[in-house]
Amino acid sequence: MTTELPGHRTHEGLRNLGLCRVTSRSLRWIGRLPHLQHLSLISVPVEEISFISSLTHLRSLLLDDTRVRNIGAVASGTKLEHLSLDSSPVKEHNALSGLSNLSYLSLLDSKVHTHAPLSTLRRLETLWATCPYVDDLTPLKELISLRTLALYSADVDDLEPLEALESLRSIYLAEMRVDDLAPLIASAATLKLLHIRNIPVKDLSFLRSFSKLENLELVRVPISSLSPIADLPALKSLVLDVPKDTNLLPLSSLQNLNSLHINGNVSDTS
Repeated sequence: MTTELPGHRTHEGLRNLGLCRVTSRSLRWIGRLPHLQHLSLISVPVEEISFISSLTHLRSLLLDDTRVRNIGAVASGTKLEHLSLDSSPVKEHNALSGLSNLSYLSLLDSKVHTHAPLSTLRRLETLWATCPYVDDLTPLKELISLRTLALYSADVDDLEPLEALESLRSIYLAEMRVDDLAPLIASAATLKLLHIRNIPVKDLSFLRSFSKLENLELVRVPISSLSPIADLPALKSLVLDVPKDTNLLPLSSLQNLNSLHINGNVSDTS
């Protein structure tokens, strides 16, 4: 069955099209919408997207939870600024290397095995990636414009490549076996938000470098002392998992704190 936009020939001026949970596997008619700038296909069983090569004005493309495996047609999208491939079975994404205008990329629940094609994306400002098959973050050191970085479940034990990223404002890290977060200090002058979840960090003293940090979340992170957190003068929001009998008194020095959430059985420090 083919789902076509009713009277699609009279809608050739469309700039924005979103399809969610439609049953059609063939969407070739979309290629006859030459002025389309924003296309969203979510939970659509489409497998073939060669029609995208006709969309020369496309600036935003969401292919979330589709059956698309080959994204070669995306390479023609030289004006693309926003691309999402969440929960799609794409394993090879070399087509991304030529998207010089891309500023936002999401690869959540991804099956890619390397970040190498991303190394040429010098204008990329936001990267979200759940990549359990990626074991090398080296290509990310070339992303000099990156402002927001979210890495989940990467198969790495070293964050050293992130030392090259000196302008990050938001960092989200989760489900990795790294135990040294000192490379993040490279962004100390700009970092406003840091969320760490289920990472076996041995030493939190690196936090003392983040004098401008406003939002901190440490969930399922081993915390032996709150002293490094107490030395964050700009902190406004704090989420913590703490063990039983943790002394919360050091947090009283956080004069700008306006949101505090603590998970766990803690002792009364009043």
